[in-house]
Amino acid sequence: GARPCLEALLTVEERELAQRYAARLQQARERDAATGGTKAYDAYAASNSAWHAYRDAECALRSANAPDARDPAEVLLSCKVELSRLRAAEMAR
Repeated sequence: GARPCLEALLTVEERELAQRYAARLQQARERDAATGGTKAYDAYAASNSAWHAYRDAECALRSANAPDARDPAEVLLSCKVELSRLRAAEMAR
């Protein structure tokens, strides 16, 4: 099946997300340093945590509702790749 390929793609996408996340957190720290608070950092960390929870729940739903002809594990992985790519593109803006 496509599972090994999807697992490799997800690894690449998660690495990309981690790099973009680190850059965004650094920007938030810099904003907070200028204001003397932690508001930007805390908000971005909460947003990222909520996004991961959404992605995992959405993909679990898609997997649970996979057509009989599709491997639910492949649907789950494919969904995580798709949503991770969209998040990375959003974070690149």
